[in-house]
Amino acid sequence: MEKILVLTVGGSPEPLVTAINRIKPDFVLFICTEADGQTQGSDTTLPSILSKTGEIKHEILMVKPDDPESCISRMLNKIEDLKRDKPGADIVVDYTGGTKTMSASLFWVATHLNLGIFLTTGIRRNLVAVKEGETTCKIHLSFPYYEELLSLVDSLLKYYHYTSAEENISSALVNYHFPTDLREDLKKKRRIINAFRLWDAYDSINAIIRIEPFKKAFWNDYVSFWDRVAADRMMLEKDFEKEVEEREITIYSKDKHSQYAIVQDLLLNAERCAVRGRFDDATARLYRAMEALAQLRLLLCHEIKAWDVDIEKIPKKLKETYEKKRKDGKIKLGLVEDYELLCELGDEVGKFFKGSEDDLKDALRWRNQSILAHGFRSIKKEEYDTIIKARIEGFIKHCLKEILKGGYKEPKQLPNSLEEINRLLSSAGV
Repeated sequence: MEKILVLTVGGSPEPLVTAINRIKPDFVLFICTEADGQTQGSDTTLPSILSKTGEIKHEILMVKPDDPESCISRMLNKIEDLKRDKPGADIVVDYTGGTKTMSASLFWVATHLNLGIFLTTGIRRNLVAVKEGETTCKIHLSFPYYEELLSLVDSLLKYYHYTSAEENISSALVNYHFPTDLREDLKKKRRIINAFRLWDAYDSINAIIRIEPFKKAFWNDYVSFWDRVAADRMMLEKDFEKEVEEREITIYSKDKHSQYAIVQDLLLNAERCAVRGRFDDATARLYRAMEALAQLRLLLCHEIKAWDVDIEKIPKKLKETYEKKRKDGKIKLGLVEDYELLCELGDEVGKFFKGSEDDLKDALRWRNQSILAHGFRSIKKEEYDTIIKARIEGFIKHCLKEILKGGYKEPKQLPNSLEEINRLLSSAGV
């Protein structure tokens, strides 16, 4: 791999000679000051440097000695040119020489581009400059990267972009040299964010497993609700129930009365999709929430599985009608059919649906025309907010408040900031 050394050149050649001889680059970019009136540019030092380092490929970049904006711009553009022209090259810098402005500018560019940073130390005759170079050592500068990374992660969490937040932490752990305490802190944050990503993607079991070391911190606000959601899924999905048992996951709410947690979780999931601007996805979640409400209601209050109706559970006067729906040996009901059956059974949820049927069916038509359903339309924010969300979410919350009475409680949305995550960890002493 070709190694490129970038040096700021001042009036003392010795530290730069030391840097070149220690680092042994294949190519050197000398950054020198331009002449200013009667003051010569620092490129006049180069013959002395090159005479002590042997033949070496090099190039000179001239900059103004005390103009930070110009220095940074020229250095940044030149080094980016080198990166493009010499792909795969290892570019490092030594900011020992030159004016304070030159050194500060090169240091900033190096941190911005994540370049290796070296400093040559040696004997000082005064506090102005290093006159003789003794040691060139690499600086492991991690804290600025750490702070920049946390800022980036926080901006991603704001919109629930858990996947991107997790990927940025993983990339930083590979590419930056962090001290042990910062590295462990980032690993902990990555695991927590990974758990929320899994939950957001309905990989419920793995989310519960991933959050386990931090369950104490997140139990009250999140994980206890996850437990209730998992209990609902076990009722609605035999495969999910089987996996929970096979993997020996403890679901504390398994034998408790349902609070329709999975319906509320779907509403939260829809909200996160909408925050991301994915209104077709959000609509699909609201549709599933409405369907799950009817399915749970039929199962819990009437012992009817909407996906495999036992005809003996159907009132006698309705049996003939529902028997005609049998296909391939099973009677499966769609969303509207679920609510129609609830209404025919005299269930209050079915009656609520009947009272809002026209508005709800209109909202469902928008869903059916979506690219994620049966059409090719893309749902816009205004359509989602004023028609789909307003009607479907409003209906669902009204039903839940009526059937749960005093037991109704709004669950907490997943965290969208590191501040919230850190607060809960701190309060639990984790």
